[in-house]
Amino acid sequence: PSDAFKAPFANEQAARASLQQAGVDTHRALASLMHNGTLYHRLLSRFAAERAALPDQIRAALAQGEVDEATRAVHSLKSLAGTLGLGELEQAAAALEQQLLDLGSAGSDTLDTFVDQMQKAVTLVQSWLETAST
Repeated sequence: PSDAFKAPFANEQAARASLQQAGVDTHRALASLMHNGTLYHRLLSRFAAERAALPDQIRAALAQGEVDEATRAVHSLKSLAGTLGLGELEQAAAALEQQLLDLGSAGSDTLDTFVDQMQKAVTLVQSWLETAST
């Protein structure tokens, strides 16, 4: 067994189940991180803290015509979402990235779906982290 979620959770199974019930593929995430639960927890924490403002940053970049910058940010987030097991966010980011690459702009539906998935993921991770620390 891996050391996944030894802290703050005493029960590794409970930690995985709480995220899995919310749709997070913890098996994929831990496999991509060589079953390093401490790293996974740290990446989830950083995701919630550092990426919450990303939708606003992407919208601002697009409004300023900085499509390449927005595309890079979405691509980076897509990769991180995949690593963290946030499949729905990864799919929304992939769709937005493809649209930016193909059209040089983002349709409102695609951007809105991405923003919704991003907000869901951040809220989910923040909630999990709060629960984990109590």
